[in-house]
Amino acid sequence: MRWVLSLESSDSRRPGPPVGSGENAPMPIPTEFFRWWITDERTGKRRSTTYRMRRDEAAERFPDAEPDLDSREIRDLPAPGEDSPANSRPPP
Repeated sequence: MRWVLSLESSDSRRPGPPVGSGENAPMPIPTEFFRWWITDERTGKRRSTTYRMRRDEAAERFPDAEPDLDSREIRDLPAPGEDSPANSRPPP
């Protein structure tokens, strides 16, 4: 008796590319986040922000802000207008 291994899927219920091929998955966008050095309006002293922001957010909120390069963090975010994985569940 001879055994033959087939590499073709016998599951015809799934049309389209194989699961996990990534063809339909959008590519995440790497985005930089930093803590920022700002001048405190109340005390006039320089301090670091308590949370991380993107460059455009920091420029809008604190025009004189400088990034704390040691706090750099890269996050993979979905493209604008796309749902994040946590929000892409179908409604109940």
